[in-house]
Amino acid sequence: MMSICSNLERVIHTHKNKFIRHINDLLYAYNNAEAFGITPAARDLLGFFLDENPNAHGIIAVDKTEDGYSIFTFGPDLLLNKTFRSPYYYFINLDIVSDAVNKVGTADVSMPTYTTSHNFYAYGADPALALGRASTITTFDKNRPYDRPIITIIDNWNHDKMLAELVHYPRIYEAAYILQQSGFRRTFAFKTTYEVSTD
Repeated sequence: MMSICSNLERVIHTHKNKFIRHINDLLYAYNNAEAFGITPAARDLLGFFLDENPNAHGIIAVDKTEDGYSIFTFGPDLLLNKTFRSPYYYFINLDIVSDAVNKVGTADVSMPTYTTSHNFYAYGADPALALGRASTITTFDKNRPYDRPIITIIDNWNHDKMLAELVHYPRIYEAAYILQQSGFRRTFAFKTTYEVSTD
């Protein structure tokens, strides 16, 4: 009985050390991104993933799906929202709005709304790390579609096995995947809404 208990303790200790190593990998990535002022949206989401504290990140609402899955709303004063409406994301926003205008611009309503998903991997490191592939809801004035359209981005912040196995540096994909699969950290969804000028 004693050897079974000590073996179990050893296994728990080994797994705990493994989780701590993965947390440290993510903290290293977060601290580097902060020190060099890079990937602000991805950094904000990673910070929330690490501390799991909505109050520390100014989350303005939490919705629940039918199965209890949390969707956190990042408000307009938060770094994530500010980043998405910054000049860095100008061409991304222009593509999102143009796609909506092309699809529903002739709809028989004054404020058409278009929902779809976009692949953000080709837009650079921050959109790739923060969003990957995400859903967008775009609403615009039919007569002036590029004058302050409203975009909502909704995404699950999770990492799949394929990326964890393919991307070995930085090790954030592997670390986040293992922590999420183990239940040591939770997968979450987020959304944020912002107005943009694409004229």
